[in-house]
Amino acid sequence: GSLNVTSTSLAFFQAIYPSAAVGTYSSSSSTFDSIIDAVMTYGDSYMLIAEKYTPSNGSLSEQFSKTTGSPLSAYDLTWSFAAFLTAYNARAAAMPASWGAASASLPSSCSGSSASGPCSTATATFTSGTLTPTCSAQPSTTVIFNELVTTTYGTNIYLTGDNSELGNWSTGSEAVPCSASAYTSTNPLWYCVATLPAGTDIQYKFIQVASDGTVTWESGSNREYTVPSNCAGVAEVNDSWQ
Repeated sequence: GSLNVTSTSLAFFQAIYPSAAVGTYSSSSSTFDSIIDAVMTYGDSYMLIAEKYTPSNGSLSEQFSKTTGSPLSAYDLTWSFAAFLTAYNARAAAMPASWGAASASLPSSCSGSSASGPCSTATATFTSGTLTPTCSAQPSTTVIFNELVTTTYGTNIYLTGDNSELGNWSTGSEAVPCSASAYTSTNPLWYCVATLPAGTDIQYKFIQVASDGTVTWESGSNREYTVPSNCAGVAEVNDSWQ
């Protein structure tokens, strides 16, 4: 397969992957992989934000506050749940079969017998030209920290670091909790989500907290990371327990 970036879709792809350019990229190319990874990360960030801020009763609100993440406006609307489930199924490649648009038969021209009511041949109103995408770097970046670490039942992983968003090296409630929702025996993945000021240098570590409260720190030096500034406002870091 391949990915075709056109002058029409370029602005969309550059907002997520700034290096994108018009062209057709084979699935065997590194550019194809980079664009797909960027799109997947961008999409996953929305699901992770929903997971982070949805209350324990599962109620979905119409909006989230852009400053605190707290649910806003009307809640438990059917379309909110439908939108989330549709996105979840799409991510899991579990979408239903197409309704048949590809095989739909359309007349090549408009005539009085092809439709009821007044009818005239469509006129093109779009003037072709070069689209100039706009991109404004976001002041903060939602960073997904992936950590591969094998744990036993009752043990949880947390992220802590040298700023307030990461808990100021706290091992208590201020530390960022990680999720094991994608954890398997062959891929022991924990992931944490933190929104950090773009362009800042941070130091951080992962900790294990046992069911009895015992805290185990990673060994070695503090991890270091510069929070990127980009149009999408999302980034991903991949680590393994040290």
